[in-house]
Formats: sequence, structure tokens, C-alpha cells
Amino acid sequence: MPNWLVRVFALFRPSFKDIVAQLGRNKKASNEKAKKLPGWTPGSHEEAILASAESLFRFGLIK
Repeated sequence: MPNWLVRVFALFRPSFKDIVAQLGRNKKASNEKAKKLPGWTPGSHEEAILASAESLFRFGLIK
């Protein structure tokens, strides 16, 4: 949804006002701290996609 449309919705829906404050901010996340933990390594992209799909099936969100 474009930023301008979020701002219009915020005029009528109070729940959108919190979102407006975050518009235009670039947030960066990293797993560097987690990689320093002993015994933890991130899984592959393929594993993550398969695990996500399995969860969707298990919780009945897709059939």
C-alpha cells in the first residue's frame, strides 16, 4: 500500500496512526548476534521456505 494511502486511512482509522510514524524508516535486522551463540547456525533459504510451507499446511491456512 502506498504511503500516501496509509496516511489517508490514518485520518479515519486510529489503528493506522501508529503505522504512519514508521513510514519512510529503513529498518535493518541481522542474525550476527545469534550466529555468535555456540551451536547455532542459520538454515538455508530452501529449508526456511519448506518449513514455512509446512506450517501453513499444518495450521490449515492452505490446503
